[in-house]
Amino acid sequence: GLKGIRDVVRSTLMTYRADRDGRMFKPEDIDDLKLMIAPEARRRGVLLEWTIELKEEVSVPASALRQIVLNLVLNACQASPRDMTVRVSAIADDHRFELSVEDEGAGLPKAATEILSGRDGLPAPIGGGAGLGLWMTNRLVRENKGTVVVSSATFGGTKIAVKLPLQKQEALRHVA
Repeated sequence: GLKGIRDVVRSTLMTYRADRDGRMFKPEDIDDLKLMIAPEARRRGVLLEWTIELKEEVSVPASALRQIVLNLVLNACQASPRDMTVRVSAIADDHRFELSVEDEGAGLPKAATEILSGRDGLPAPIGGGAGLGLWMTNRLVRENKGTVVVSSATFGGTKIAVKLPLQKQEALRHVA
């Protein structure tokens, strides 16, 4: 019963918690995410390879992008066998931010792919390992007018590519 309550509370918080920060994503956020993810990668015996080509702030809400990166990289660590590599790359140009996460696991199951890249309005999956992180990633990407593409990775496993358009400066002025 307690596990069920925990899952409902997590889902509710993720669904209804308002992001009032308004801060944009900075290269330092990647350093922070590396520190947060490293213990789980070590525990699972997975190597992390980061290729980050960000030199300045990116006009994407920091909390949303941090949650997307965290969810995808932790899922990739979980999917990858011991002594395999999870590759994370990020790049931004004048128009969009692109994130790619590749693992060397068995591949993302069809049900999980549908949760991650499926249509808007799907109910949040409840229960341990049911895909709440993928559902939340889908929701955050859609809220930021982005796209998610799931494909086979170069080294086997799954590649998840997220593209988010950069917010226009005029739109940012009205976010207070």
